[in-house]
Amino acid sequence: MLLRHCNLRERAVLALMARGGLRRGEVASLDVGDAAPEFGLRRVIGKGGYEVPVALTPRTRVILRDYVAAERAGAPPTAPLFVVTYMNTAGLSMERRITGQRIWKVVRAAGKRAGIPALHPHALRHACGAELLRRTKNLRLVQEQLRHADVQTTTGYTKITQQDIREGLATLDSEGESKRDSRPSPKGI
Repeated sequence: MLLRHCNLRERAVLALMARGGLRRGEVASLDVGDAAPEFGLRRVIGKGGYEVPVALTPRTRVILRDYVAAERAGAPPTAPLFVVTYMNTAGLSMERRITGQRIWKVVRAAGKRAGIPALHPHALRHACGAELLRRTKNLRLVQEQLRHADVQTTTGYTKITQQDIREGLATLDSEGESKRDSRPSPKGI
């Protein structure tokens, strides 16, 4: 729903944050050569300046591939992946690397169009982590994907929702119920 009314650049930016778990600064610092269609991203510059490869979902890789082919084809590998175009004082069209602030505005505008006016970049990263945890139940995997140095940071994604509770309780009514008597045995035996 969020990506439906977005142009190619917006779709790529949103997919990298919502499905790849990237921070807005990480998205802004990507170069064309960082995109690896068969894997995801060769290099993401994270907090503290460290560089790490980041795997992306097949759908996100397709969105990124389409964006690069349409918008950044022919750009050298060291060119910024995402740019803004503007007119300088002489009336010439110029382009420069997108900033984190501009990415914030892109996310906010896409959220408003999708009926989510309070959407912000970190909400997309959080949604990625929470959904990955919900589907895999693997906190360590989420820590790696979001590049958290300390697992304590990742535990913020473990909040149980009402949906989680309903799904958990539904397993109690499943067909494969235990035939064993669940009453406590006399004398604890």
